[in-house]
Amino acid sequence: MRHFLVVLCALALALPLTACGSGDSSNDLSTGTGPSNNRNSVPPGATPAPTPPLQDGTGTGMSARELAFASEVFRLVNEYRNNNGRGLVQWDAPLAAVAQGHTNDMQARGLLTHAGPPPCTVGSVCLTNRLISGAVPFVSAGENVAHGQLTAQQVMDDWIASASHRDNLLAPQWTHLGVGFREGVSPASAIMTGPWWTQVFIQR
Repeated sequence: MRHFLVVLCALALALPLTACGSGDSSNDLSTGTGPSNNRNSVPPGATPAPTPPLQDGTGTGMSARELAFASEVFRLVNEYRNNNGRGLVQWDAPLAAVAQGHTNDMQARGLLTHAGPPPCTVGSVCLTNRLISGAVPFVSAGENVAHGQLTAQQVMDDWIASASHRDNLLAPQWTHLGVGFREGVSPASAIMTGPWWTQVFIQR
């Protein structure tokens, strides 16, 4: 059976910067406040089937497959927010490009982290830098990242099961969301096979 290490990290910030969650300054897999366990329900070689893309991928740098997974996470977030009396968030392509860029960076480095790209090492500062570099205006922002979940539903279930990630999912101030998704073995670590996931929420 194929085993997957499931790890999560959450980060929230506002201007001026205040950060919460244990993944703020560490660049290794020991960060993360959510559950860590093994996935072994998928046979070797199996890959999850993405849903058709629902969102605009223009300028995100995503493949159609990556956009399909990101779109399903976006749909599930709004379903979860609606079921819990929160306002719906809007898809934002520049924000999705920021989320995808960070997802690609984590996969390339074989890390689950809010930090980066190098030389940035403080998660809240790095997220701010990524948003500024992506020309994304925001008042406050939050980020959930994860590694190892095979489907959008699995990663949402794990985020919901963790208090800090759930707080990010349900924060009432969010107006926009970008989601990133990346598969594949990391060139930096053969044991880090993915997938990697990133959600970036903002208040605009």
